[in-house]
Amino acid sequence: MRGKPFVASAALVASIAGLVLGTRLPPSSGSEGAEIFIGTTPHARPLASLDSSTPFFVLVLGSDSRAGRTPVERGHSDVMQLFGINPAKHRVSILGFHRDTWVHIPGFDTTRLNTAMKYGGPQLTVETIERISGIPIDYFVLTSFKGLRNIVDSIGGVHVKVPYAIDAPPGQHSFKKGRQRMNGGEALAFARNRHGTPNGVFSRTVNQERLLQALDVECRREYATHIIRLSRWLAAAIPNVRTDDPAADLMDLALTAGQIPPDNVNRKLLPVRTGRVRHAHVVFLRKAKDRAVFHDMEDDGLLNHSR
Repeated sequence: MRGKPFVASAALVASIAGLVLGTRLPPSSGSEGAEIFIGTTPHARPLASLDSSTPFFVLVLGSDSRAGRTPVERGHSDVMQLFGINPAKHRVSILGFHRDTWVHIPGFDTTRLNTAMKYGGPQLTVETIERISGIPIDYFVLTSFKGLRNIVDSIGGVHVKVPYAIDAPPGQHSFKKGRQRMNGGEALAFARNRHGTPNGVFSRTVNQERLLQALDVECRREYATHIIRLSRWLAAAIPNVRTDDPAADLMDLALTAGQIPPDNVNRKLLPVRTGRVRHAHVVFLRKAKDRAVFHDMEDDGLLNHSR
């Protein structure tokens, strides 16, 4: 694969994975206290073996772990976004999963989807989503609250278009409607707020995608302004990363995804219905509609009929 040494594609894959993928990071860096993880799944296909018409899939996860309390890889997954990347068509589709989706966790019980990571790390979350969707996942990217804050602060903030005013309790961040610059703490608060949004957790998931898209745009603007600025992104990521994948594969992923224009990225939330299990508010899969979405995405990595 040839192209500019651009960091990876849209959203979090650009702002986090891409920062690392654009470097010659050695495999199994194993840094203590890592806040960003990039890993392969048991059946991941080496990118070098894929032809240009073969899509690949990356699951992006955000952990709610707190430093000193829960390991990053054993927190609940607040963010779950499945990226389908089609190199031949230069397109990406992103399918968002609701954290409160009521599913069976392989080897455990039936509970919220975000609990899979608490039970068995990102690998079990990958396995659970593969069971739900039938889509084989090649890579996962995982970051913590601290990892996200560090990335945003290290690049001087990110500009996000807030779709409506968001009120928050005293001591927390509230937001006015409109485009505004956010620091790391504000970006995290925007991504996590569900009480000041019109549709609770549904709006929060959409806002997470807005933030990820804004990070992608910021990354591209930095690179386009002057290539030296790319070093700020790399410096933000390297100290906080652990990976089990060879640097050559990671570089290929960055170069492949980096050739995809932002306008060629489309997003969708997995269709669900609200409900309750005992006293808990959860959401349930809408099996026929979800099956159609999964089949649509599995074939070529794209949501062709599910925009």
